[in-house]
Amino acid sequence: MNFLGLSQRVDLIVSILKKVSISNFNDHGMREALESLNETIEQSLDLIKVFADTSIFGQYWNNTSYQKQFARLNDQLLNHTITLNLALNVNSIFDHNQDLMDRQEDLNEILSRIDELSLSVTKQNKKLNEIHQRFDSLENRLQQRSSREQQSNFLSILKQDLQIEKLIGHGGFSNVYRGIWISRDHCVAIKVFHLNQLTNKIQQNIFNEISIMYQIRYDHLLGIFGACIEPNYHAIIVEYMPLGSLFDVLQDTQCHLLWSDRWSISLQMTKGINYLHMMSFIHQDIKSLNILLDRNSSGYLVKVSDFGLAKMQEEIQREHHRKIIIARTLRWKAPELFQSNSPSFASDVYSLGIVFWELATRCIPYNQWNDDDIIRNVMDGFREKIPSNVPEKFTSIITNAWHQQLDKRPTCQQLIEDIKIAYISNDTNINQSASCTRKDDEIVCERQHSTKCQILSEINTISDGTNEYDDNSLFITPPTILIDELKIEKLIDSYELHETIQLSERSLTDEDMNVVVELAIVKKQCRTLIL
Repeated sequence: MNFLGLSQRVDLIVSILKKVSISNFNDHGMREALESLNETIEQSLDLIKVFADTSIFGQYWNNTSYQKQFARLNDQLLNHTITLNLALNVNSIFDHNQDLMDRQEDLNEILSRIDELSLSVTKQNKKLNEIHQRFDSLENRLQQRSSREQQSNFLSILKQDLQIEKLIGHGGFSNVYRGIWISRDHCVAIKVFHLNQLTNKIQQNIFNEISIMYQIRYDHLLGIFGACIEPNYHAIIVEYMPLGSLFDVLQDTQCHLLWSDRWSISLQMTKGINYLHMMSFIHQDIKSLNILLDRNSSGYLVKVSDFGLAKMQEEIQREHHRKIIIARTLRWKAPELFQSNSPSFASDVYSLGIVFWELATRCIPYNQWNDDDIIRNVMDGFREKIPSNVPEKFTSIITNAWHQQLDKRPTCQQLIEDIKIAYISNDTNINQSASCTRKDDEIVCERQHSTKCQILSEINTISDGTNEYDDNSLFITPPTILIDELKIEKLIDSYELHETIQLSERSLTDEDMNVVVELAIVKKQCRTLIL
């Protein structure tokens, strides 16, 4: 009603102005007042139109604002009417009491329709909820479809199909258990991640990384059987390596390592990393804890583990706004990574260099320093000392791999060739081992030699006379020799250094074994002896 009254006042003023002679407004002041009146009339018409086009809901919520604008325009019209001395009954047309009554009438009308407004709001909320539910349902279906598609890229293993037996490793990111894959009756390692609520992005990244890891198959990379992705339970199921990590083996004083073992371990783990690099895959977390060992017919079988998990861990920590944890990998971290440079093939090679040093000394790198000291000294170019009794060529391999300048480090392919050449060149007595300890800042090593009993305990006897080789064999077995025509001494003497010596077709006595140890193992330094 207020705005109806305003509209009527505007119409009345306009009709009177049409009857007034133009000569009445020749005065400059009167012209300004007329222009001001014209502006007020236009504002009034605009407000009336906006109000008329507004729903009852909008009129209700904006009532106070509309009333303020009405009062302002009403006062301006009254002042203009008086200024222009228009022939109007001001008191009757601009009746304040009538305006109050009109406003109350407007409020009563709005209040009378409050139930209608409430019902309208309820309907709107219901529609919004339905829209949200449909959207959530669609989003869930898309997520489930995406999850199914991603999980189809690797074998999905149910949690109920896994039997946990023993905790064999733990950390801030995951726990590792020895267990049984029940339906396959197979001993496996189960890496269970410490994850709570996962965003869609993180879950997608986990699927991607597991899919990549699942598809990479190689003799010296830890095989992944599948993954278990269930609510609040995320795990990958991998090969079980009974000897554990290289770190564990090196720290076990009861474990006897010959230099032939160390060369072989170095070669195998480098092959594993090289395979990843050939697929344009950076490991990012190479350390002795991620080099796993088992026994085979040639000595040690080495497999690299946890490729792809470093990236997954970093993504999860970043998503949860947590500081990236580097304490466990700090000792193996390349200097350029402390300057926020991206991981590279060269940074992987640096980490290999640190593991080579561990193999040579059986010591923990930088164990005498705290984290801040490690970062500062490594960035300044400091490295652990290499004992003098380490073979010269192995020393060279270590120093090249951990070179301060990343462009001066060899590739994994170059390392493989260097290791093969150094091994074949008989740079060291392969039956020699060394036990090193740290005294203050010095690495002190005691040289040890294998006894006949220790050597005999290492011989792999193959009862059926067949040969077993893997791709780490550096040497080729010579053509078959008619053993019966030769004495055992001549037979062994016919082999070259470091070859695999085949004696499986000959019955040997205890006296023969003494000759075998002296000639085949000590003199010829055979890589493998088959009896």
